[in-house]
Amino acid sequence: MILDSLWKYSEEKFERSEPFEPVLKLICDFPSVDEEYKECLLRGEMYAFSKSLRIFGLTNENEARNILKWNNPETWKSWYKGFFTDVWSFAEDVFGFQYLFDRNGVVQLNIETGELKPLCKTFSEWIHLILEETEFYTGYPIAQKWNETHPDEIITGKFYLCPVIPFVCGGNYDMENLFRFDVLKCLSLKADIARQIKDLPDGTQIKFTFVD
Repeated sequence: MILDSLWKYSEEKFERSEPFEPVLKLICDFPSVDEEYKECLLRGEMYAFSKSLRIFGLTNENEARNILKWNNPETWKSWYKGFFTDVWSFAEDVFGFQYLFDRNGVVQLNIETGELKPLCKTFSEWIHLILEETEFYTGYPIAQKWNETHPDEIITGKFYLCPVIPFVCGGNYDMENLFRFDVLKCLSLKADIARQIKDLPDGTQIKFTFVD
């Protein structure tokens, strides 16, 4: 299985602790769900490449992300109302960009703009992309460098690397422009950005306003 080729890079695993069947009913209509993804759900949750790639699972471990709770429409997805509807999040990179199934295939959610970028047709094809272009699709070198230079703030499943200057505004993918930030707080902030810049022409000058 191509899944084995990815699984061998796992650095942290979380055993499945919930039944598989309820999830199968929720994802069965997504055409990109294949046997490899079903096997992935059966195995549990996995983090790889200095925890820059997180594949969600049916687990209740403290450092993990329960995939049922993560895909609840009332959690982070509610902040992106109007950007997408029927999607299933199955993985993410170290910056919080989400990998989703939609009705056409596998897409990547840019959390700063709310845009969905089509990637491929199936979960198996997505694994090929990850293995062929690991650095681009996970942020692995940056995550590795962060963990080496910030031993007191290493990356776990509860944090993203968030830019001081948003990437969409030209912020760099380097240590000076990044800080470790809580997952849900980061997504709330990025969704706020996405809502404010939605439908603006390219090149528009932006002044963000954040209100508690």
